[in-house]
Amino acid sequence: MATVEDGIRTWISRPLLNLRQRRRAERDTPWEAHFEEFVGELGVHDAAQHPVTRSMRARLDALPNVDARDDLIESDEFERIAYDLRGREAGGSFDTPPADPDWYAFCVETLPGWNGEEDSWPSFSQGFLNQARPRAFAAATAFIQRVSAMSPAGRRRYVFAYLNAIPAPDFLTYNHVPDVPVVPRYDIDGWYDFCVSNLPRWNGDNASWPEFTRSFLTEALTRGFNVAAAAFLNDASTKPADGRRTYFAQCIEAIQTTRDFTARSLSGAFPGPEPDERHKDE
Repeated sequence: MATVEDGIRTWISRPLLNLRQRRRAERDTPWEAHFEEFVGELGVHDAAQHPVTRSMRARLDALPNVDARDDLIESDEFERIAYDLRGREAGGSFDTPPADPDWYAFCVETLPGWNGEEDSWPSFSQGFLNQARPRAFAAATAFIQRVSAMSPAGRRRYVFAYLNAIPAPDFLTYNHVPDVPVVPRYDIDGWYDFCVSNLPRWNGDNASWPEFTRSFLTEALTRGFNVAAAAFLNDASTKPADGRRTYFAQCIEAIQTTRDFTARSLSGAFPGPEPDERHKDE
């Protein structure tokens, strides 16, 4: 099942990777400028008001020089700040969906209908509220208000992170799908087989993108790949519409070239399940 940590990983991983790469490549640029870019990619408007970014900034400010700050940014310790659940509960970057199977199902069916474009958000958000209103979902209005206040990039990241936080077994139980195995997160081959089978189903037409993402996520959920699928679509949605087919083809070619590569070997360009040390010997 998708855990809170899975959701945090999806939220933090790409912006943190970008921050580290910028610091390595542009050491002469003030670290504060790079940190502000990092904050923006997280979808956070005010670093001082968010518990994770506030804590990260305070830790960096307390260090004596640039070298010490860069060492901290590269460390696991810096990343672990984002996994402070108490900090997230005080106002984290995305919500854990309420424990309501109807709401789970509604989000899985509806959220992928947004194509990730800024100009389509007003009509999508209004349609989301219109569909939610007859079903009396208390979380719907607060959700839309929160996401609407974000930057376009932060909005996309938030939506996919929110989907990640939906636990697959609850959704499956609600939909009466019996005996569907939850695939371990370290089943890399299964995830890549899933991509090879399903990515070619998109015809490249931007108008069909919402329907494709909806079906891709729904099918991934039944296979236990919802975390990987949401992370992958998050990446794909940041690319120009006319470049997504090329991106898909590159991913499939990489899979077919070698079956033992990992997400890290592509420097995060093709996110998928990461090995879980707790279960690898099972």
